[in-house]
Amino acid sequence: MFCVACCDDNAPWLEQFAQQLSRLLRARGTPYRLYTYPNGEALMADLADPNNAMHVLFLDIMLAEEDGLALAARLRAVRPRLPVVLMSSSAEFALSGYAVHPAHYLLKPISDEALGGALDYCMSLRSTPEPLVFRWQKAEKVLPVGEILYVEVFDALLKVHTRTGTVYQTTGHLSQLELKLPAGQFFRCHKSYLVNLDYVEGIRRYSLLLTGGHTVPVSKQNYTAVKQAYLSYSSRRLG
Repeated sequence: MFCVACCDDNAPWLEQFAQQLSRLLRARGTPYRLYTYPNGEALMADLADPNNAMHVLFLDIMLAEEDGLALAARLRAVRPRLPVVLMSSSAEFALSGYAVHPAHYLLKPISDEALGGALDYCMSLRSTPEPLVFRWQKAEKVLPVGEILYVEVFDALLKVHTRTGTVYQTTGHLSQLELKLPAGQFFRCHKSYLVNLDYVEGIRRYSLLLTGGHTVPVSKQNYTAVKQAYLSYSSRRLG
């Protein structure tokens, strides 16, 4: 799931921009969630919560309460790797904007071509996904997503199974965890299971065969979708 945030205090413009973003993301076949913020404080509140997945931020430079450059500098303390795309109706801020190391700079009005280029670039940055961070044994555990075989949930208890055989237990919800993991690579094969397609070696009726002899169930209603996702993902990897 590709999570996109937009922050602009011009409500009509923000609504229109969100529609433009949604249209371009749908055209790319990218599963996404879109969050809009009317000011920096609302944005910073969500960024401060590590459970809130976010993969790119489109940020207007000229905010009423705090200029976007100061806000971008502040958010680096909580999300240092978050790609930030700065937006402005004037090119005069382009040079000073690079002090906060933006991923892109867009000049309003923003064309589909310019926005599409910024989106494609930011999506390409996810080729090395951010590690998963979760609470384990009263400490913060940092786990590379490539180590995860699959995740299962019982009530609000998550069990993260790794390729080394270690199983980490933490509290949370599978739907929230799914947002933090790379779209396409991790697939919800069952309401209680999320699987890393990198380690799927085959599929049979209502189960996936994983590296190391592991199996995870596939719900009957999702069998066709899971099979297609596995075959498509495997074909892209082999191609």
